[in-house]
Amino acid sequence: MAYIEIRDLIKVYQAKETYYKVPALRGIELEIEQGEFISIIGPSGSGKTTLLLILSGMAEPTAGYVRIGDVRLDQLSEETRNLYRRTKVGTLWQIPNRNLIWEINILQNVEIPLRLMGLQREVRIKRARELLAEVGLENRVKHRPSQLSGGEVQRAGLACALAHEPELLLADEPTGELDSKTSGELLKYFQSLNETHGITAIMVTHDFDVAKATDRLIQIVNGRISGYSLTGDLKTIRDMHEVYLDRFGSIQLPRHIVDNMKVQRRVNIEHQDGKVILTQE
Repeated sequence: MAYIEIRDLIKVYQAKETYYKVPALRGIELEIEQGEFISIIGPSGSGKTTLLLILSGMAEPTAGYVRIGDVRLDQLSEETRNLYRRTKVGTLWQIPNRNLIWEINILQNVEIPLRLMGLQREVRIKRARELLAEVGLENRVKHRPSQLSGGEVQRAGLACALAHEPELLLADEPTGELDSKTSGELLKYFQSLNETHGITAIMVTHDFDVAKATDRLIQIVNGRISGYSLTGDLKTIRDMHEVYLDRFGSIQLPRHIVDNMKVQRRVNIEHQDGKVILTQE
């Protein structure tokens, strides 16, 4: 049984000013194994951050089935949702101010989740120092975030996200504000921590080169999964030719294929020798 199972996930936002309803997710179907490190890629407005917010417990699904381990996120009350966020999931955001408190040093930052767990001071400090050493910041523990480089700030945020030993790590564009060299360094720490801690990690990005650092790539377009592949099989995003067939018989074609077809036109479908063939005149 997959660690994460999502079936027909729908999320609709309603604008307060106009009362218009805007669908962000339109029937997501997805399975993720425990310990996987995957990336979700897609253009702005595709729904990838909304999916991350639902998995983090920060947003409620409008409809659908969402299970992480033995937790049904679509059935949680507000109280149990808060407990889930505090104990089961760690988050790393693109904007550093969401990951760290700027007025205290990074050792104290990493201690905060451990305080919430009720750990004694000696245990907290030892754990915080170990995590900061794992992300290469053992000599910077007394520095405040404003005294660190952009890459160091994100690595400190990563240590904070893992302080309470979550089962799931979610990262939203963690390299978005970094140059390519610094991004590569951060991703190496992601890979190392994913392996040593056995944590399931999901990273949202719009950068194909960043996504290649993960085990598997999932593409979202217009609120639906439009393709997925092991990253080792991909040289470019156009090499993605696997799609998901849901139980209703629906599929979402990869964007690069749709761009070469006439949309809102008929498509002929044939099933021959175990192959499904789509043609368009």
